Amino acid sequence: MKKMFSKLTLVLVIMLSCAGVYAQEEYFHTENGIKYKIYFENEDEGQTVYADECFVYQVMEVLDENLVIPSYINVEYLGESYEVEVSGLWDSVFYGLDGVKSVTLPATVMYINEHIFGENPMLENIFVMEGNPVLKSIDGILYISGQYGMMFDYEDEDEEDLSEDELYWQGRYPSDTVVNIMFVYPTAKGEGSYIIPDVAFGIMNSFFDTRYEEITVPESVKLLAGNPFASENISTLKMLSSEPPHFMEAGIIYNSATTTLCVPLGAKENYLNDAGWSQQIGNNSDNVVENCSSSIDEVSSSLMLSLYPNPTKDNALVRIEGNDSDVTLYLSDIQGRILYNKTVNKNEKEVNLPLENLKSGIYYVKVVNDQTSSVVKIVKE
Repeated sequence: MKKMFSKLTLVLVIMLSCAGVYAQEEYFHTENGIKYKIYFENEDEGQTVYADECFVYQVMEVLDENLVIPSYINVEYLGESYEVEVSGLWDSVFYGLDGVKSVTLPATVMYINEHIFGENPMLENIFVMEGNPVLKSIDGILYISGQYGMMFDYEDEDEEDLSEDELYWQGRYPSDTVVNIMFVYPTAKGEGSYIIPDVAFGIMNSFFDTRYEEITVPESVKLLAGNPFASENISTLKMLSSEPPHFMEAGIIYNSATTTLCVPLGAKENYLNDAGWSQQIGNNSDNVVENCSSSIDEVSSSLMLSLYPNPTKDNALVRIEGNDSDVTLYLSDIQGRILYNKTVNKNEKEVNLPLENLKSGIYYVKVVNDQTSSVVKIVKE
């Protein structure tokens, strides 16, 4: 029987141990503080030699806090020069690495696994060069991106050979639907609260091992795997979907004893009756709260924010109520990038928001003062 994520493995090309798999000769090469492991293939009794795979094997020395992995390296082997494509990252290659604020991966890297990063106290961003077919960076966060059919389509398998989880995902969405799985969140990226962008379809591994105290999960998230919210720092987990996201290979999704689980009005029973979530919640159902204020869809009782028209084709009028002090207004895209900001005097109740130069899509308007904040989604047509 196939193991969970077997289809996801095809997209990730998750790297397992190469011992006993490759007949090639292993060769190590070091440059710019990085050690590479290369497999050279010999054919025609050694007359034809070529580099088959090249992995970033170990960071020997941090020469720059912004680490950039090259797409190709030049290697001397058996008296010949080879331009070798960097195709993968060795298991745990960046795990525990200190002194690095950002890592940039080339478009050529597709061989990775879930243990590449972890316990990186200075890491704020992970970038991916344009053109990578399976990895992408959104706001400095590493995602796996691919068609739903490649990740979760099991039509070629006999149903009796499929696990319960595989049967759950079989044919659930059109096979050409592009889905984005949040894969690695940099340890030092942020603190306080975080709103997961609604481009995310799934979240996996010990994802938010960060300083965040509050995480908001949008309705777009349908899949959770591993231990995504198990950080002891998270005190509030806000779920915007009334239908609980499905677990795959679930570990400790969140700490139900110390974390308040906020769900939409009328959705508590859905979470308590869901087999995966009820196991997570255990005896801590009192920590499941309905209709708590949400960073996206609901607003603070003391700071009211509304927009009209919404959707809009050009500009919008922002109405602010309850602002007893000056507030700062922010406009951001779904990736969290700030596109516009303005200080609003406490006596101003309406502010014009310029949107005519923006592309069609979803944006967020946020107002913040010293005590609270409110966020509203706006659609640009």
